[in-house]
Amino acid sequence: MWRSKRAQLSPHLEGFGASGAPNARNFPRIWRAIRCVTLQTRATSLTFGGFLCIWRSKREESISHLERASVLRSVQKICTQTNMEMYENEARIKAQQHKA
Repeated sequence: MWRSKRAQLSPHLEGFGASGAPNARNFPRIWRAIRCVTLQTRATSLTFGGFLCIWRSKREESISHLERASVLRSVQKICTQTNMEMYENEARIKAQQHKA
């Protein structure tokens, strides 16, 4: 089968004329190649989209876990400060009672 020099150099463009439009003889083959590329692109997009969804959900879980841990730490600090203030107040009251 005879093939043009352009078709030998770039077989994916075989069937495209000088204007870039496919000729009727090779249109089904070119259409199949375009559909294949489109399907591969969509599959890649879906895979990447799924990866992003999983990554975002894991990230939100870890962020919420860190937020819970920081809230617990701040509550512990507040409780510790409150306890220290209570002991200091009790010590002041006892000291005032001893003076009186």
